[in-house]
Amino acid sequence: MTETDEQERRSRAHTFAGGAASVIAIGAVPLFGWPAGLSMALVALGNFVAGSGMRTRARVSPVAWVLMGAGVIAFVLAVILPLVLR
Repeated sequence: MTETDEQERRSRAHTFAGGAASVIAIGAVPLFGWPAGLSMALVALGNFVAGSGMRTRARVSPVAWVLMGAGVIAFVLAVILPLVLR
């Protein structure tokens, strides 16, 4: 497997993860409310940005890391923490 093949594989993986997070974001709104949907939308956006960065620069951009991290933290605060503290 060449470097370019590995780059394309990682790009496709991030793009697929972004699509999956988008589906989860849409499903989370009726179940957990808009904060959960918004947080998963941040994760999805971060994955799409990461996939684009992998395709052009062969690395995940810091913006993608921030979007994905903020989305995960927001999801924990909006969904997981309230479920645990019930």
